[in-house]
Amino acid sequence: MITAYEDNLDAVLAGLGVPADGQELHQTHTLKVLNDAPYAIYVHMREGLYVFDDAVASGIVHKWIADLARQTVMPSRDEIEEALAHAGSEIVDFLQSLTNEMRPPLRKGGPERPAHPGGWANVTEQLVQAYRAQVNGKDVALRTVTLELG
Repeated sequence: MITAYEDNLDAVLAGLGVPADGQELHQTHTLKVLNDAPYAIYVHMREGLYVFDDAVASGIVHKWIADLARQTVMPSRDEIEEALAHAGSEIVDFLQSLTNEMRPPLRKGGPERPAHPGGWANVTEQLVQAYRAQVNGKDVALRTVTLELG
């Protein structure tokens, strides 16, 4: 199983009021941000924790597409895919980031662990490293995150 956030560009553009009169913008383009770590489903289903934040993800996608729509009247397919790739990378960066919140130690006497925006903390880094983004089914190159724990 995979947990995922998915956004269809047509819905984003409609929300921005961009007319659909045959523009390249209105060809279907899809951004998926995925996490296929086995633990991701468990974490996402727990009350108070999440693996994806749809509101944050949607805001990031809207920002990148709105910027593109302001810069060019008729963006090319490549420009659209590039904007979505940047949005996907920014979403993954947010989800992999750390907050000021600390989670309890795993073992008595162990160190507290910094939490991610979803409220969960790493033990093995498998969950945080399992995020990936795809634009129109193609993987987006992401930076690698290495966390220093305890």
